[in-house]
Amino acid sequence: MKTRDVVTLFLYARGRILLLLRSAGVKTLAGRWAGLSGGVHEGESPRDAAMREMEEEVGIGRADVRVRGQGERLEVPDPPSGLIWRVDPFLATLPGMRPVRLDWEHAAYRWVAPEDLGRMRTVPGLPRTLGRLLGGIDPATLAPWRGEIDRILEDRSSGCSRLCAEGLDLMGRLAGAGDRTGARAIARLIGWGRPGMPGLARVLEEAWDAAPWDGGERDVALYFRRSSEESLDAPLAAGRRAAGAWRQGVRRSAAVRIATLSASRAVEAAVASFAQERSGHVAVRVLESRPPGEGVGQARRFAEMGISASVYPDGAIFPLLEGVAWVVMGSDGVFSDGSAVNKTGSRPLALAARSLGIPVWVVAQEAKRLRTRREDELFQGEEGAPGEFLPEGAGGLAAVNPSFEIVPSDLISAIVTESAVRMPATGAVEGKSI
Repeated sequence: MKTRDVVTLFLYARGRILLLLRSAGVKTLAGRWAGLSGGVHEGESPRDAAMREMEEEVGIGRADVRVRGQGERLEVPDPPSGLIWRVDPFLATLPGMRPVRLDWEHAAYRWVAPEDLGRMRTVPGLPRTLGRLLGGIDPATLAPWRGEIDRILEDRSSGCSRLCAEGLDLMGRLAGAGDRTGARAIARLIGWGRPGMPGLARVLEEAWDAAPWDGGERDVALYFRRSSEESLDAPLAAGRRAAGAWRQGVRRSAAVRIATLSASRAVEAAVASFAQERSGHVAVRVLESRPPGEGVGQARRFAEMGISASVYPDGAIFPLLEGVAWVVMGSDGVFSDGSAVNKTGSRPLALAARSLGIPVWVVAQEAKRLRTRREDELFQGEEGAPGEFLPEGAGGLAAVNPSFEIVPSDLISAIVTESAVRMPATGAVEGKSI
């Protein structure tokens, strides 16, 4: 049998893989479902071939995706065609499940869960090809966990630390049952499925790498359980450290206004700790943070603690900032250059604060702090479903719904984790682990 070098590229978004139905016009494997695929031209690298095929077949540019994984080459015999396909597999993420433009080679497309590949009439070896990218598993084994994976990927109200804890708990259940490769696949599917939260991918992958795999299943399960608990405790410690820094130089009887947006366990802990000893002299203002408006829930939790809380519409940034001492926000990842990613609306709030001379504090768990430029590349701005954002009278118009944005380091006064207080502008680091 002759061999032919080809690439297969899986596009992944929000827990689903893009599959294409090969049209009657192609010479081989017509009527079968496949990823983006094609031959490697002379002098072309497999990765470049994958990117070229993506641009030609579905009209998506290289700048729109992040390549997350390249699997080992595998050989797939195809007796009907008399060929052995030598496949270089790749997986890349998109910000969301967007419509695609098909070329003549394909008649239809679908976004499907990885475990559904085995039930479809695919090109030879497609489930095995995807399994290599996920750590060497049969994708069908993920079926019992689909509901929990989707719940994490579709959660638009919980912060990154909560999703980290839930992901670690799920990984622990698989690892505790002896499914090491399944736990690795879960880490990748969740981390890759929320590319706007680079801290989530980092926490899950780092936990898998550090797990005591040489021990027994009980030890591994206990490790993931503790890691899940630590992911919930770390933002509280970071919040207490931020509150301690705020107390310096502020008279105990002085009234203090704090502004924030969205929802964050670390911010909640910082404000609560700061207010605890100040006898009602703290007020917090929160932007509503649409969609879905999680700032409203954050303000309500402050009110339930006895802290004066007000909700402002997203467009009322300057009224929100009037008389405010600090702006404080959480983060879904802190980059190696000191910039941070957070809910859309964070950057204009930080810009407005700088124009008024108001310091901007970012509070997050240490594990979300990316260390290298390569880790920074984990970030990809997510797009929420268009249906989450449909203004009145917008029928027939395109609805653009970005979920996250980057706040540059020059707009940030301090980054606080449970380990330290860092000043991006000066490079100063204060404090040690608590």
